[in-house]
Amino acid sequence: MLKTIRNLAIGSIASLLCVSCTTGGGGGASTPSPTAPQGAVPLDALREIGGTTPIPEEESTDRRVHPIGELRVGDTLIVAYTEKDSCGIFILHRKSPEKAPLELISGWPKNHAEGSHRYPAGPYNFASAPSGSGLFASLSCSRNAMVIEISAPGSKAVSGLRGATDTTTTTDKPGSLYAVIASRPVREGIISTLRPKASR
Repeated sequence: MLKTIRNLAIGSIASLLCVSCTTGGGGGASTPSPTAPQGAVPLDALREIGGTTPIPEEESTDRRVHPIGELRVGDTLIVAYTEKDSCGIFILHRKSPEKAPLELISGWPKNHAEGSHRYPAGPYNFASAPSGSGLFASLSCSRNAMVIEISAPGSKAVSGLRGATDTTTTTDKPGSLYAVIASRPVREGIISTLRPKASR
């Protein structure tokens, strides 16, 4: 069974309560969509990577996910994707198949007033949850970038980067890893905002 956590609505698959979600303002007059930063490529236009996703067979015909990034943290595989007007990650326990995969989903902000501007190429909506494998994952999602923060006790090796993915760590959160999925200019801009605190 795939456990799914959404920051805007509960999906049809078995779901958990979102631990922390931010959607920003929602009412009132609409605000024009933000202008994309120079060199930005919308997430859903990035090249798709190969591989499989843990979507149950009974739902596979109703969903069209677009995997665009992948990394391994220790024995955990994280696959980043877009789907319609949202982005998300699958967290798979490679050496503990008895543990259900986790899916964390965040919808794109609808306009410039919704969400936060914690990173360049925003605004971002946010969702987070424990993965059940000793990891705590949070997802910041905009139309042009995804920033995944992975917190894990102890040191876990990072490997298997695929797609439009880069990673960095910070000295103020030594147990955390940041994975950025975006076009190269946007990735570089986001990581540069972390580098004053970066340990590498």
